[in-house]
Amino acid sequence: MQAAVAKPVPHALAGALLAGVLVLYSLVLTFTGLNTNRALGGVSLLLLAGGVAYFVWRQGTALGGGAAFGELFSYGFKATAVCTLVLIGFQWVFYTVFPEYREQLLDITREEMVRQGVPEAQMGSALASMRDYFWAMTIGGALFSTLLTGAVGSLIGAGLAKRR
Repeated sequence: MQAAVAKPVPHALAGALLAGVLVLYSLVLTFTGLNTNRALGGVSLLLLAGGVAYFVWRQGTALGGGAAFGELFSYGFKATAVCTLVLIGFQWVFYTVFPEYREQLLDITREEMVRQGVPEAQMGSALASMRDYFWAMTIGGALFSTLLTGAVGSLIGAGLAKRR
């Protein structure tokens, strides 16, 4: 009996599936009040890297080991780009529909500054800048963190995939 061969998954579908998992995870953390837990926030990066690595490995398997390392890395990075765009869109919609969570982020930052002993004048200035540049920081942070994490996942997946 012949083993079943995995079918290739388009990078856009892989990225959309990963984004769906990450959006769902984010919503669960947010609505259960666990979104302030940094360790659980880091799990999303592990989910992304692991998911990208899985899809890249699966793509290499589906192609029967005939894909080069660069092709597999490219596939993973394209999937990551799709995932990143979906996540940025989700954040825009979420913080527009639920502005109270935007304020909650600022409150968490304020508490962290108090804990670190930041002077009141400096704290006020930093929070005002965060409020003014919220979208730039949110989108920039999502771009940087997801693209970097996805690149690592792509490297891992391409390294694990068998090649002829």
